[in-house]
Amino acid sequence: MARKKDAEEDQASKAILDQLQTKTVGPPPSTTGLTGDQLPETVFSLADLERVRNQVTLQLTNLELLNVLNTIGQVTNTQSQSGPLLGTMDVFAITASSSGVGVTGFGDGLSEVPAGEMWQVYGFGINPNGNSGTTSYELRIIGKSSSKTEISTGSSSLNSAFPMQEDIGPIYMGEGAKFEFEATGTFTSINFVYCAVRVR
Repeated sequence: MARKKDAEEDQASKAILDQLQTKTVGPPPSTTGLTGDQLPETVFSLADLERVRNQVTLQLTNLELLNVLNTIGQVTNTQSQSGPLLGTMDVFAITASSSGVGVTGFGDGLSEVPAGEMWQVYGFGINPNGNSGTTSYELRIIGKSSSKTEISTGSSSLNSAFPMQEDIGPIYMGEGAKFEFEATGTFTSINFVYCAVRVR
């Protein structure tokens, strides 16, 4: 917890706060009637946090400044302790190239979720290529203990994308977890695609 007295005595903290003294936590609601020169100069943004944060090195002498930045980020809702990590969102694919073959993995080139990581997965899609008939699929999650749970099944004809039978909401995938995707039918290849963002 950052304290005013500590921040006043710490020159690095004071310098950062001096840069931000014209910023407000958020815009005033329209019901205040504030207009023109009565409005705060500017509202603090994520870009502001990134700019001042990038001036700080991780060293013991900056401990108080790090406390100040943490407080600023929480008060202005520009950082999260449990939400998505910046720069980690991507679209991943698992591909089966022959009928009836089950394919397992997580992410592009990852056999499973690495140790110490947690991912939120959403936006599922399944697309067949070169499909000449009806293709069926099963989608399962394999947990760290190798136990499985089915989360979706379905079928589609020709080269149309699969309608996901279940409304699959966001799924959290932790250490050791992976998908198992199995398709049967006549096709050249079939892709199971999804969006994922790391949250730990």
